[in-house]
Amino acid sequence: QKYHENSRLTDLRDPPLVFMNAFDAQAAGLAEGATVRTTSANGELRRPLKIDNSLRPGCINVPHGWSDEMNVNRLTSTTRDVDPLTGMLLYSGLEVAVEAV
Repeated sequence: QKYHENSRLTDLRDPPLVFMNAFDAQAAGLAEGATVRTTSANGELRRPLKIDNSLRPGCINVPHGWSDEMNVNRLTSTTRDVDPLTGMLLYSGLEVAVEAV
């Protein structure tokens, strides 16, 4: 997102969105602007959908930097999929499902 900051200055940044290519959105019956639920084995979040055809089919993008119910960390775990050497959580390549709310 071009206009996004990691802060609570919400009037200075892009809104929280889930990005998906048009092919996947159409196959799932999702329209741009609709609120979608993104679910992983660890949790879920809800955000509006934005079509982004620069993404490959089968991939989505959920930008970080939001708090509360928009926080992408809701999809991660502090006990599963943690790198044993660094203790770093898995933040990319998570298996998720996206559906209309």
